[in-house]
Amino acid sequence: MPIGRPRKTIDPNKVAEIIGELGGTDAKLAVALGIKPNSLDVWKKRNPELVKTLNQRKLVADQAVEKSLYQRALGYSHKSEKIFLSKDGEIVRAETVEHYPPDPTSCIFWLKNRQQEEWRERREPDINQTNVQINGAARDLVTSIRAFAKKQIAAKRTKTAQVVDVEAKKIS
Repeated sequence: MPIGRPRKTIDPNKVAEIIGELGGTDAKLAVALGIKPNSLDVWKKRNPELVKTLNQRKLVADQAVEKSLYQRALGYSHKSEKIFLSKDGEIVRAETVEHYPPDPTSCIFWLKNRQQEEWRERREPDINQTNVQINGAARDLVTSIRAFAKKQIAAKRTKTAQVVDVEAKKIS
């Protein structure tokens, strides 16, 4: 008969719910469960319900943040209550509406992530639409660079194949 207090068992799905709602990562879940991240990967393979729970809760947290970012980008208002002390010493409660103007940083962040082609800071030229004429010496230079690069790649492939052959002979 065992002596002492019985061990408390932790339901990993409940812990996953809490960590997921808080926007936690898999590493934080592993710490909360008292296991290593590699062990969590094994647990997730054995328990698809754990993965489902964690992903659902992470999605809820992500949606809440997305909604908040959206509201900050557009600006918003909400009702609140201000508490004052009157000249007579009485507490006066006044219902007010607080306004928050649009936040330019939130707007930029939203647009850079949602419309990357239009709003990212660094634009890559589209090579397919760029019509560059290479004439004379420049064309010869580009041709010789391409030929050199092809030779280098072929030499590396040959060298790699030779090393593999030597290693295979050593093993057998």
